[in-house]
Amino acid sequence: MKKIATVGYVNAIPLTAKLDRERYEVIADVPANIAKQLTDRVVDVALVPVATVLANPELRIVPGQAIGADGAVTSVLLVAETEPEEWTELCLDGESRTSAMLTRTLLTGPFGKRLREDLVVREIPAGTARDTASGTIASLVIGDAARELPDRLTVRLDLGQLWKDWTKLPFVFAVWAAYDGLDPQVRQDLRNAAITGLAERADLVIPEDVDYVTNAIRYDFDDRALMGLRRFAALAERAGLIDNGHVNLFGPTYETIPAKADVDGLLLALLDGEEVDVDGLTTLLEHGPVAVLGLAADLKRRETDTSNTVRYVVSDTAPDTIQAADLRDADVRKALMAQSYRGDLACLYVSVGALDTPNDRASLLVILRDLLARCPKTVALAPVPIAGPTVVDHTASDALRFTAVARLFLDIPLLAAPLGSYHMDVLQTRLRMGCAAIVPVSEDQVDDVERHIREAGLIAVPCDENFEPSGDAKTDGAAIFRRQPWARVGPPV
Repeated sequence: MKKIATVGYVNAIPLTAKLDRERYEVIADVPANIAKQLTDRVVDVALVPVATVLANPELRIVPGQAIGADGAVTSVLLVAETEPEEWTELCLDGESRTSAMLTRTLLTGPFGKRLREDLVVREIPAGTARDTASGTIASLVIGDAARELPDRLTVRLDLGQLWKDWTKLPFVFAVWAAYDGLDPQVRQDLRNAAITGLAERADLVIPEDVDYVTNAIRYDFDDRALMGLRRFAALAERAGLIDNGHVNLFGPTYETIPAKADVDGLLLALLDGEEVDVDGLTTLLEHGPVAVLGLAADLKRRETDTSNTVRYVVSDTAPDTIQAADLRDADVRKALMAQSYRGDLACLYVSVGALDTPNDRASLLVILRDLLARCPKTVALAPVPIAGPTVVDHTASDALRFTAVARLFLDIPLLAAPLGSYHMDVLQTRLRMGCAAIVPVSEDQVDDVERHIREAGLIAVPCDENFEPSGDAKTDGAAIFRRQPWARVGPPV
């Protein structure tokens, strides 16, 4: 049985609560102990302070999620009874090397200029910092202890906020890390557990901690988080705290398809109604140029519907969106089929982009094709791009590729653009990449939606929730020109 080690803090619960305990032995401990178990190869993978990874170039980071902050984190604090200008000692709790390293790095920046030149910085045993802080002695307190401070410690400086004020970047405190050769299935299981855990985090912690894990902790290990981590590594190296500032990540868990894939041949096959397998769909979703896919999808849309219309559904009710992973469950699919037979599923909203790969999205399309063939009263599919803490590797281009390939591959009357998932200005692009419906549209959005439909060269048709026309357009063609005039930018005349 493979071993996974994690910190025993509240902020780790969303990432670890859904790990399969029958497949993995999950060990929880303080960060320093977890780091030692990983470096000693006692465990296969661990959620460790980033300082552990920076100190050991053989370790690699598992991309996907991390424990970080974009500003105040509330659980990593410098605390004292006096203001920083009065401190004579700064004690660093040995419980987390990352927080200690971050503190020392911050001392080299603007925050350090507030402190006395004769300030003594020393490390103390783990778990003793809160009691050590007294008078002009300040301490670094981390974890759950930092959220339960005595009233006497009136000065509380958040390291996440100090870092954000200095660099304007998020900070990453802990990451999943392992030595090279970690089983790709383990990496995928970590991702899947996080997807589920983050979606249900409000139910995994006590009510007092919901705001903390929802708003204070940043779980995305995206481009900005990676920039923040690399900036930290560079500054720590410059301060002499580490030997090198390199950050190593594991590559994708799926095999990369050669860049010279036959995109044109696959598109012609789809346009001719020929069968394309999962590998072919994966090729299109990973390597297909967005513009080329869009042209093909628009051609397919016009072949399917020669009326050149776009239907939009006016509703203020938020739709029920199903997670892509849930569609693998046969019982879930049966329930959706039953809804469709009853006439309660005119549009199927499916979330796409929860840390999935092009191959995952290709497999989803095959599942959707088989499902929709058994849903006779479902006339529209709305692929909803996920936004929030589970999105790392699903860009706007990826979402547009999925839209186009879905139009080419699926046999369904309407592909719908979910209005609330993108800025309104992207709407015309989606309408020219296979979408012939917009859902849901609120009353105050009708004018803008009709304008964008007309600007795309299409005809706006308001519909009921079953996509049946419900009257004429609410605005006339002149609405295209009734916009705020552009402001001229240039040198004063």
